[in-house]
Amino acid sequence: MSDETLIGRDAEVQALTAHLTGGEAVVLLTGPAGVGKSAVAEVVAENWSEGPVFICEFGATDQATDTLAKGLDCEATTEAIAHALKAHTGTLLVLDGADAALEALKEHLPGWRAADASTRFL
Repeated sequence: MSDETLIGRDAEVQALTAHLTGGEAVVLLTGPAGVGKSAVAEVVAENWSEGPVFICEFGATDQATDTLAKGLDCEATTEAIAHALKAHTGTLLVLDGADAALEALKEHLPGWRAADASTRFL
């Protein structure tokens, strides 16, 4: 989706990008289903110039490690995910639909953030 097809959300896209490039390692985008959170995140990802982008689709799963490993194309271990993050500077991980995995993410995010301080999570 190009930002030309996302009408009236320029401010949100700019704000998210500013937070992520300004040093915020984790940005949580919230709102009711169907308001366009995924579409906004997709535009942020398309315009990300700091490094590679990986989209991790959670759906209804709470399996954070499995979902991130699939998105990063690595083994589903905390160590393998950390290694994959270290391999790329400026990575943006879009954790789409991660609502069901918030507790698991809260447990793992500190270690993954420590693996590479330039990695950003949206």
